Amino acid sequence: MTILRVFPERTSATPRDNMTAIGFPNLCALPIADEVHISVVFSWHLNLAFEMQKAWQRHYPRVRLGGPAIDTNPSDFTPGLYLRPGYTITSRGCPNHCPWCLVPQREGPLRTLPIRPGYIIQDNNFLACPRDHQERVFEMLLSVGRQAEFTGGLAPHLLEPWHADMFRIVPIRKLGFAADTIAELPYLRRAREILDFLKPPKLRCFVLIAWNSETITEAEERLAQVYREGFWPYPMLYQPPAKERLIYPQPWRQLARTWSRPVLAWQRAKELGLCKSSEQPS
Repeated sequence: MTILRVFPERTSATPRDNMTAIGFPNLCALPIADEVHISVVFSWHLNLAFEMQKAWQRHYPRVRLGGPAIDTNPSDFTPGLYLRPGYTITSRGCPNHCPWCLVPQREGPLRTLPIRPGYIIQDNNFLACPRDHQERVFEMLLSVGRQAEFTGGLAPHLLEPWHADMFRIVPIRKLGFAADTIAELPYLRRAREILDFLKPPKLRCFVLIAWNSETITEAEERLAQVYREGFWPYPMLYQPPAKERLIYPQPWRQLARTWSRPVLAWQRAKELGLCKSSEQPS
């Protein structure tokens, strides 16, 4: 069966082959397909996706809506179908129940999947997987022969000394940890000690900001602390599970922009006295 995959917008993970489309139909380029699958990642794209479905149904008999914003308990992962080649997902779900996160609600408890080749690991909580599964993923990464990227958010409190041996063997381009509350900063410090052989920008950290009435000052204090611990912080403005995207005031957007870009983050860190003036961002 031939599937045309359609996405509301293009991201760095979107496939780029000739059976991928963005937005509404282009009457000058309508590939032959048995089905059209509209993949919706973010809840604020739902209204747009319903309009897209109506438009595509004028040209194709079967147009289905799916994706993380719609599907619950998604099935196994197929490389290259809804994520561009290189991405892989080796587990679904999460054992945690963080109040700001919809993963447990949408994907259920943590469960491992058959390991498909890839070098960008997109699991929600890879370090929560059983050790034997993690070791098999590391074996797969060695066989792929590319620098590995863990982009799903590694839980620092689950990092163990044995992981250092694995991360020494597997070439690493990026490790994305997560520290969404101030309580996780000590675990981030411990993770830095375990991975002392890796330096920024290989060590990165997703930081949820603007959650639960947090102020800009409090958010920047946490971002600065993550930087101080030796990670490039990547701030993520909290988005509620609504059909309309929350637009933050300019000061919040500026804070997120500053700390998400290494050069700007280094300049801000220097202003805050967190680094020496002679240091340069990697």
